[in-house]
Amino acid sequence: MDPKAAARSAPPFFCQNGRRSLRSEPNVPQLDIHHLGVRYATKTGTVEALSGVSLSMRDGDFVVAIGASGCGKTTLLNCIAGFLPATEGTIELDGNPVTGPGADRGVVFQKHALMPWLNVVDNVAFGLRMRGVDATARRMLAMEKLKLVGLEDFAERAIYELSGGMQQRVSGIAPARWCSSSPTRSRRRCFWPRTWS
Repeated sequence: MDPKAAARSAPPFFCQNGRRSLRSEPNVPQLDIHHLGVRYATKTGTVEALSGVSLSMRDGDFVVAIGASGCGKTTLLNCIAGFLPATEGTIELDGNPVTGPGADRGVVFQKHALMPWLNVVDNVAFGLRMRGVDATARRMLAMEKLKLVGLEDFAERAIYELSGGMQQRVSGIAPARWCSSSPTRSRRRCFWPRTWS
């Protein structure tokens, strides 16, 4: 087997920071993945994208999926987001099965997923707008998020006026608008997975 094919067939490796102080805290979101497998058919046969992945994460955990390009990191994130169904195994958030995309999870895409016709603050506030949050409250919350990443002075700028790194920061906080079912909750229900290939 050639080395590139061998690397792609190796499953992703997961590193966790081991923070366990939140484990005893009530109402902390938990993501559980049990024996997850994903297979799909191609012209040349069946591809096993993931096999036997089991992992648990709590809010505050820092988890890194490491592996060669094509080993299944993005496939796993797509399953967690609900974009891709698993062939076998389960994914649960707070004991509820993940069966599709939902407002209880945020996704940071490898390429920014911003709407070029909206300015920066409106991109961050878009999800709140779709949930019917009034304009004053959603602007306040969006400005709070922009301040967290040092972009409050760019709130009224067009997306094309930002550098690539700034666009990634906006894209990174924009999913925060979807994380909580209530925009005023003190604890956001959100995991922030990312992959780099």
